[in-house]
Amino acid sequence: MKTYWFAFNEKSEIVVEKKAEGGYRIPFAETVPFAIKSEIITLPDLNGSPAKAVTIYGELPSTYSFSGLRDSYSILPFEEYYAAGKASELINFHTNIRFCAHCGKEMVRKTDISRVCTGCGKEIWAPVQPAIIVLVSKGEDEILLAKSKNFKRPYYGLVAGFVETGE
Repeated sequence: MKTYWFAFNEKSEIVVEKKAEGGYRIPFAETVPFAIKSEIITLPDLNGSPAKAVTIYGELPSTYSFSGLRDSYSILPFEEYYAAGKASELINFHTNIRFCAHCGKEMVRKTDISRVCTGCGKEIWAPVQPAIIVLVSKGEDEILLAKSKNFKRPYYGLVAGFVETGE
């Protein structure tokens, strides 16, 4: 069965496929068309088809290229972009949560959204990252946009940020 393959490299860039008729999409194939570096994570079905997330290494076939996740917003269909965000979140969770915060032993994957400690048995789930976004307007025709010096490209956006610990 054809599957959507949300594949990321070590820089957290996502693989996109150039469509023959123009535009881009998430790779959609029977088997993953790349060298896999991680375990396969199952995502919710997308458009009635299975979806999987992986990290990869090596060269890409010529019909594929890498895109920053934020950059992919302007080239991918919205439902694929939205699913790519969830895929990235789960890849980061399983890659970065390696040791138990309670006893220090190794954590292993229990489900696609949880890890369990090999020592004390503590189970944790992918964390929720609370964030805020605000629309500041002046009349009906003007809004305040922010530009961060950390953006790699000239992006402007609404005033937004993560909720800090204790807020």
